[in-house]
Amino acid sequence: MNLDSVLDLRVLPSRDISSPMKAMIIAANREEIYYQLPSLDTKILQGHEDVVLCVDVSHDSTWLASGGKDSKIQIWRLSEELPNRVTPTYTCTGHTDPIGSLCFSRKSVSFFVSGSQDKTIKFWNFSGKTNPQPEYTVKAHDKDINCVCVSPNDKIIASCSQDKSIKIWTTQLELKATMKGHKRGVWCIAFSPVDQVLVSSSGDNTIRLWSLSDHSCLKILEGHTTSVLRVMFLDPQGMQIISADAEGLIKLWSIALSECVGTMEAHDDKAWSLCLLRHKSLLPTRVEGEGENNKKKKMMVDGGDEITVVSGGGDGKVIVWEDATMVEIADAQAKAEERVVQEQAFSNALRKQDYHRALEIAFALGNKGRILSVMEYVLPDHSAITHLLKSLSSDHIRRLLGFIRDWNTIGKYSGVAQLTLHVILQIYSPKQIMEMGADINQIIQAIIPYTDKHFSRFSKLLQKSYILDYTINSINNHLGPSSSPSVFHDDDDDDDADADDDADADADADDADADA
Repeated sequence: MNLDSVLDLRVLPSRDISSPMKAMIIAANREEIYYQLPSLDTKILQGHEDVVLCVDVSHDSTWLASGGKDSKIQIWRLSEELPNRVTPTYTCTGHTDPIGSLCFSRKSVSFFVSGSQDKTIKFWNFSGKTNPQPEYTVKAHDKDINCVCVSPNDKIIASCSQDKSIKIWTTQLELKATMKGHKRGVWCIAFSPVDQVLVSSSGDNTIRLWSLSDHSCLKILEGHTTSVLRVMFLDPQGMQIISADAEGLIKLWSIALSECVGTMEAHDDKAWSLCLLRHKSLLPTRVEGEGENNKKKKMMVDGGDEITVVSGGGDGKVIVWEDATMVEIADAQAKAEERVVQEQAFSNALRKQDYHRALEIAFALGNKGRILSVMEYVLPDHSAITHLLKSLSSDHIRRLLGFIRDWNTIGKYSGVAQLTLHVILQIYSPKQIMEMGADINQIIQAIIPYTDKHFSRFSKLLQKSYILDYTINSINNHLGPSSSPSVFHDDDDDDDADADDDADADADADDADADA
């Protein structure tokens, strides 16, 4: 299906968790609305006389509302039994300019709200039995209204406009608060699913979080380089935000960290629309539970909630993004268990003095600390370290040289680094080393400066040791043999001197006896 710019879209959830998407509703810069099934069969909904700008679906997925440049709102009945049956039911008039945003009530199908370029917001009572009529109308902003939304409890309504402001209304469209702070027009707003918080995105490239209790700005999230066209809360806990911008990028934000935690290159043009679909995961989840005798055991339970994100852009593409959270959790658990097994195998090999096996495991773990431990164990035995390094592949030697480069920058590990490097240079010729990898020259160049630094330090220490020896010898010569023993002498030297004195006395006695 060839589409123009995808201006807005919605996804109908399915009761079948194996196929969570029942249908996709797309407003694609045309008079028609595209109603696409998972089988890719597409039904074209006709009813507007000009381009359709916005769509929304009631919370029970039984009604579809659409608004367009013809200033009309079309209401369509959606069949639960027949997914491809969509019936045009009502036509609502009252706006005088294009309608840019629609939003149904969230808890019940009792009303919907519309925002238009005529700068007004209309509140429409809706029972599904008669043609909706606007119960309240208010001139809300000084410029085009870009977005209207209803809170999860259906008690308040929010609107934003190109006039840079966000306004909070009662369901009787009485103004409660005006929030300002954005430096350009505000494109999108959304309520938190759990907290008294509103999120907004703007042409000033920022996302702001607002308190609905005192209407102050709580946080400013920066990271987009162009206008942020869509924003919404991603998870049911309201701790993550997803946004789309005019460059076609989609960003994932952590509210706790106040930073972007992921960027997806989605579209080649403006990303005009985002839609979320929450459903149960088909993947089982591993959790800790209580077994017999109150012992903890691991068990598999039904999958948790997953989120599918659908984006549409000016390039005419509709992209479905699957939630990989459960897959990543399962992979992380498997990797953690494998790492525990490898760590135990490393300890066993080290205890058995099987250094080759220990080094292989350390390389597999990519843990240079473990590799350092093996080197420290083996280095005192020159023949053992030589045999061990000869058994390594050239790739392992290249990686080991990279670790030597890192160890060499730390004083307490520099000795291990230098001794290991010395053995490697005895085993391999410079030509063999240079052929071990494209980055080997950079590694060697990084080792040389710190090696020179260590050599200079040792040379200075050796010079100081000569000065110390000279000082000790000078003190001994100055004190002489009759003086008190030097504190620098060993006890063995004193014992030798006493033995020499006794020998001299015995010799004198023998000479006296001979004369007699």
